[in-house]
Amino acid sequence: MHGRRKGFRRAGEASHAYVDCPSRRAVVLLFFVLGASALDALCTLLFIQSGGQEANPFMVLVLSYGQMPFVGFKLALTGISAWLLVAHQYFPMAYRGLLGLAGGYMVLLLIHAIILLS
Repeated sequence: MHGRRKGFRRAGEASHAYVDCPSRRAVVLLFFVLGASALDALCTLLFIQSGGQEANPFMVLVLSYGQMPFVGFKLALTGISAWLLVAHQYFPMAYRGLLGLAGGYMVLLLIHAIILLS
């Protein structure tokens, strides 16, 4: 059967290599990032409805096409980016990037919470 390799066969293979199935921790981080991205999009739309503005100039352009294209583009861009990092999970820089993305979204959601609650 193909596509079942989850780990490495020999010592020393665990860095800069690919496996068929991502690790559980990478999948958890992927779903956290996707959920956080969806919450970020929702909070951004709520903030804009109450008179705020999108801080990212590129996303302002996407938002000019409507709310659905904004949410769809944001989720697609985040999802593809995060999946690429997960696919390269055993490359140290990629895994650190995935951790950084998750941490960045935690900070961003905290900022959204502070703004929306004030």
